[in-house]
Amino acid sequence: IGPPNKIQQRAVPFLLRGNDIIAQAPPTQERIAAYVIPAIQICLNTLAQRLPTRGPTVLIVCTTVDQANQGHKMLRDL
Repeated sequence: IGPPNKIQQRAVPFLLRGNDIIAQAPPTQERIAAYVIPAIQICLNTLAQRLPTRGPTVLIVCTTVDQANQGHKMLRDL
């Protein structure tokens, strides 16, 4: 993973604060990373707090099966 591109620079800070966003970018690995990386961070933060009544919840909606598979692969690999 290299330096953040435009969509990552704009989306990741909002997502890490727990905000919902709507963003548009070409379908690339960089766009997928813009929502996968904050999702992992949110899960790790929630697990670190060890909240007994609530576990991490992340919902990622993709427009195609291919994008969903790419996101799943990136989540698994990271």
